[in-house]
Amino acid sequence: MINLGVSVHEAQNDQKSIDMVSHYTFDIVFMDIQMLYIGGFEATIQIRNISPEASIIAQSGESRAKEVARIHQLMDDRIVKPATLY
Repeated sequence: MINLGVSVHEAQNDQKSIDMVSHYTFDIVFMDIQMLYIGGFEATIQIRNISPEASIIAQSGESRAKEVARIHQLMDDRIVKPATLY
């Protein structure tokens, strides 16, 4: 992403991602579904409450119908892992 001229901020876990969104404005949030503490879905709900205008893109290697449906319900889009951006 940096090679594309995008400013990147990385959170080490789901709680830190919520804290970052509380203090800064982001256009896009890439959210891993499998996060350390509360998980990507709950973190997304909290981020939506803080910053409803941010686009949230799920990062997930899972393809189960229940998870994909939840991604489409809560998030704007998804990237299937592993993914390579050039």
